[in-house]
Amino acid sequence: MENLGTGGDFELLVFEATAVRETWLWKIGHWLLMAAWLGWAVAWIGRKTNIIRSILAASAWLVMGLYFVVPGPWKSYHSIGPPFSIGKEVSSQPRTTSSVPISNIHTPLASVGEIPDQGDFTLRLKHYAANARPLLHIILLAAPTLLIACLVGAKSARSLAVILAVAIEVAQISFGYGFDWVDLVDLACDATGIALALLAHRYLRRLMPLITAA
Repeated sequence: MENLGTGGDFELLVFEATAVRETWLWKIGHWLLMAAWLGWAVAWIGRKTNIIRSILAASAWLVMGLYFVVPGPWKSYHSIGPPFSIGKEVSSQPRTTSSVPISNIHTPLASVGEIPDQGDFTLRLKHYAANARPLLHIILLAAPTLLIACLVGAKSARSLAVILAVAIEVAQISFGYGFDWVDLVDLACDATGIALALLAHRYLRRLMPLITAA
């Protein structure tokens, strides 16, 4: 809890916290869900490729999805679609019993005046290197696309990379982060990264045919 204003105080009169814990069904189910996505990616790649290469490529795609789509790089959890709600809001009247003011318990901190970053390294990097955001998106899609292309070929790499790029933007919309012209630029940069990766794969296939022979 924080005061984001440039000055002033606030007083907390009534507070109730409810702990939310994972059920045993989800503790087991999320592993089954990941296995299902892995199996889908292997099936999408097809049977023409060596099964070990297909599993490695599908695993790389799945890791990117887990890290950048769902659950994503956000430190604070957001609901997908409707707002996350435990139950009905309850308003309470201030208690008449005397209590120790919060200001006497904790030393007041200086206001930062803004909401701090609520994400991991990649989000902080995008925030502090805003001018390099297009380059970051190009690298974000180029690296896994090149890896997957070397494992299972350009066709499968292209389709999986496009699915990943679209899924990243759809997840941001679903989590409530919106969609604007900046996201269109991100998609254009993603497409550039995919194209560069496929060009690099074509060059490597001539240079190292045994390694890239999917």
